[in-house]
Amino acid sequence: MAVHGQQNGFLQRLGFVRVTDCGDVRAPFPAKLLRALNNLRLQLSISTCKSLEEVFELGEPDEGSSEEKELPLLSSLTELRLSCLPELKCIWKGPSRHVSLQSLNRLNLESLNKLTFIFTPSLARSLPKLESLSISKCGQLQHIIREEAGEREIIPESPGEKDDAREITTGSLCFPKLRSLSISYCGKLKYVFPVSVSPSLLNLEEMEIDFADNVKHIFYTGEGDALTRDGIIKFPKLRGLSLSNCSFFGPKNFAAQLPSLQILNIDGHKELGNLFAQLQGLTNLEKLCLESLPDMRCIWKGLVLSKLTTLEIFEQLFLHKLESVEVGDCGDVFTLFPARLRQGLKNLKEVIVHSCKSLEEVFELGEADDGSSEEKELLSSLTKLELRRLPEVKCIWKGPTRHVSLQNLVHLSVWLLNKLTFIFTASLAQSLPQLQTLEIRDCGELMHIIREEDGEREIIPESPCFPKLKKIFIEDCGKLEYVSLSHNRDGIIKFPQLRELSLELRSNYSFLGPRNFDAQLPLQRLTIKGHEEVGNWLAQLQMAVHVQQNGFLQRLESVHVDDCGDVRTPFPAKLLRALKNLKEVIVWGCKSLEEVFELGEPYEGSSEEKELPLPSSLTRLLLFQLPELKCIWKGPTSHVSLQSLADLHLDSLDKLTFIFTPSLVQSLPQLERLYISECDELKHIIREEDGEREIIQESPESPGQDDQASPINVEKEIVLPNLKELSIQQLSSIVCFSFGWCDYFLFPRLEKLKVHQCPKLTTKFATTPDGSMSAHSEVPEVAEDSSINREWTRNMGWKEDGDSCL
Repeated sequence: MAVHGQQNGFLQRLGFVRVTDCGDVRAPFPAKLLRALNNLRLQLSISTCKSLEEVFELGEPDEGSSEEKELPLLSSLTELRLSCLPELKCIWKGPSRHVSLQSLNRLNLESLNKLTFIFTPSLARSLPKLESLSISKCGQLQHIIREEAGEREIIPESPGEKDDAREITTGSLCFPKLRSLSISYCGKLKYVFPVSVSPSLLNLEEMEIDFADNVKHIFYTGEGDALTRDGIIKFPKLRGLSLSNCSFFGPKNFAAQLPSLQILNIDGHKELGNLFAQLQGLTNLEKLCLESLPDMRCIWKGLVLSKLTTLEIFEQLFLHKLESVEVGDCGDVFTLFPARLRQGLKNLKEVIVHSCKSLEEVFELGEADDGSSEEKELLSSLTKLELRRLPEVKCIWKGPTRHVSLQNLVHLSVWLLNKLTFIFTASLAQSLPQLQTLEIRDCGELMHIIREEDGEREIIPESPCFPKLKKIFIEDCGKLEYVSLSHNRDGIIKFPQLRELSLELRSNYSFLGPRNFDAQLPLQRLTIKGHEEVGNWLAQLQMAVHVQQNGFLQRLESVHVDDCGDVRTPFPAKLLRALKNLKEVIVWGCKSLEEVFELGEPYEGSSEEKELPLPSSLTRLLLFQLPELKCIWKGPTSHVSLQSLADLHLDSLDKLTFIFTPSLVQSLPQLERLYISECDELKHIIREEDGEREIIQESPESPGQDDQASPINVEKEIVLPNLKELSIQQLSSIVCFSFGWCDYFLFPRLEKLKVHQCPKLTTKFATTPDGSMSAHSEVPEVAEDSSINREWTRNMGWKEDGDSCL
């Protein structure tokens, strides 16, 4: 009614409309409303309207009106976004000859399940400003451009139809400003544009046609369409092209000239050669991604040699700017980069290859040409190489490597190469000054990281050097002899920048290198898993500690030892003293381990007791499944402090009988989480060791102690000022927290307490008037509330019998 009467022109200022999740609307813009909005620059967004069937009801011009002489309908619409409209069958309902989209700049369509077409031919002729067209998840979409009923007399129905009465040809369709075209997950779409549209796409920069499995041609031949005389259409600004499952870019006699193309992604094409034959002029290609191609044999020939006659032209016109190649799940390829390409790969920076079942080598090197300047130039720009799941690869580099340089290689990752026996030749290992990350996993036949090839031994003057190597990860390489990559004549294995070393492999060989070598490793993180001779590793580290070479161990922050057979003490006294910054220790599944830290006595006359006590920087200690562990700390603990320890987790330590000595428990001001479970022989949390009673006089005031917490009385009370979570579970032998030393414990900041299956526990838990949790050990018999399952949180109080409140 307001529209009919034009009351106060209330619609004249409307510039943006959003309609979301409205249930009963079927046509939000009827014809009369559209006419009232015709002078506005309008942005429209409609989403999640389950009943909506059409967006614009166009209608016929009123008889005798001057509507066709005025601005056509929708002529000021600038942006249209439609998404999640399951019942939408058409965007425009009614004749579209008096409609113009002359201002439309952006069109986004997503999840329109019943939409079968987008434009009528008359609408497609009125898009001079369209820059972005994005269509996704429109499962019933069959046409981008299709006539409506009543337009047959002037617009042909389909590309192949002959109609002598036709007045308008597809040749008048154009998208002169279109820059970005994206179509994905439109399973019934067969064609995108008629060939006649292609000459108008001079500004097209990005084209993506993905997961539209029935698309046969991107460009099809419509009635009246004609190619240029040489059959080539130019796309002068196209920089990115992504295609999946398209047999042809266009008709069989069609070729696309792509002089600006920088990124080409091709996925799942069964007729790769046909497609590549239509893509020409790739003189600026920088990145090539190929995925799920059943036949890769024609890749280089089809892509670059169809119009070239000599190798020299080939190298100059195609590969000279190629920087990145990604190949995945492609068949019938044995050599990814054949020798004839080597001169064209001077700018190659990144190679990623995975899941190519027939690939046997990556780079075929060949011999350097006589008189060429090829010496030490091949692959000299390569910075990243990733190889994964290549079951037939026997070597990465095939042929002599003396004229190859990896001088810029920063990252090398090798996963699941079942037949690979070595990584580098000796000459290649000389050319790795920039290598920072080396990752090798699941290479069952790998015996050497560096192996001399026949005839190379006499020309390698010195040991390889890795001055920037920061991370080494080696996992499940059971035949690997040495992890060592380099050493000097003094028998020192050197990696001056190595910060992280992770070795997870079962091997009977020496660990870091020959047994008479010591290791100079300025590590921050060390992980050792599944090795049967960790003693060799310890011996090599201790040799370096003995001579205190540059204090290289002072940076080590994290150590993880997992499933290692022969280790009994991972941290002997000399090694522990050198670990000034050790923050995290995780030990798991070591069946022979008997103690974790060997403390030893301070050196006579040393200033050790005046310095930071051991291991004062430790913040996290996790010990799991150590069946022979009898004590965590072996030796006097008077010069030991756990002042930084925040997390302590103990699980399945069958022979452990206690955790802390009195002196240690008084050095826990930062402890926040204490979890103890399945330690069958554990009887006490705290127990005095012989000779300690007389030296524990008074605990210093704990840093950060709550103002309301009581002063510590060494005989009657211990306060853990920052403990927030305490869990003791399945401890069949535990009797009390402390044996013969302290009866009362206070946890002023405890938030969660869990006690499960501790049948002999006599310690009683209770809250104090100020809300703190306390534990009292002076109970002559098993506490009634300790043998059952109990949980407590500060917010919810007690929950019993397994009714968890955590």
